[in-house]
Amino acid sequence: MGDWNYNSDEDSLFDFDYISNSVFKSPPNPLDKKYMSVDVARFGMDRSVVMVWVGLVVVECLVFSKLSTTELSSQIRSLIEKHGVHPNNVIVDSDGVGGGVADQIKGTNFVNNSSPLHGQNFVNLKSQCYVKLSELFKEGKISLNILDPSMIDELTQELLSVKLKNMDKDNKVGVQSKDEMKKILGKSPDLSDSLMMGIYFQIKNLKSTNRYAIGFVR
Repeated sequence: MGDWNYNSDEDSLFDFDYISNSVFKSPPNPLDKKYMSVDVARFGMDRSVVMVWVGLVVVECLVFSKLSTTELSSQIRSLIEKHGVHPNNVIVDSDGVGGGVADQIKGTNFVNNSSPLHGQNFVNLKSQCYVKLSELFKEGKISLNILDPSMIDELTQELLSVKLKNMDKDNKVGVQSKDEMKKILGKSPDLSDSLMMGIYFQIKNLKSTNRYAIGFVR
């Protein structure tokens, strides 16, 4: 899979084998809830990415370039109707121009630097979701049912670029910023961010606990 120019470091949050083993790991369960996660382009070179979930199975991943917020919102509404996703189960990156899309869809807003859910010990919501995502990969619960192998390859590289930051003075767990990931990848981590946001609903449904907040800095 791909041309790997770097190895997994000690501070890497994701493991190549766990990601590889998740590709078409299991079929979607028709009884599971459907979700949609949307990473909205902030700049001209970035892309908007929409992932459709059935439970923890990603059943579709679509990439859009150079769409206005109105055009992207129209595409999202079409996908909502196609897959039968309830608008309350659609989460949109509302940082920057994404706020315009979130307002039109009226789903759930995702703010990267907002507080983590349930008072867990993370720097922000983004860090909480990435850490939980890595745990779900390790447990074999994620299935990436994406037909395009080049998209799987790109997503894998983006996930392997996610690095844990040192504990801050309050001992909160965090991952590096999008700008730091861009330096590693040479581009924006649009695919992995969309995947990460889809985990919001999994965490939201957990009871308040610090189970996922300890022990992630190596």
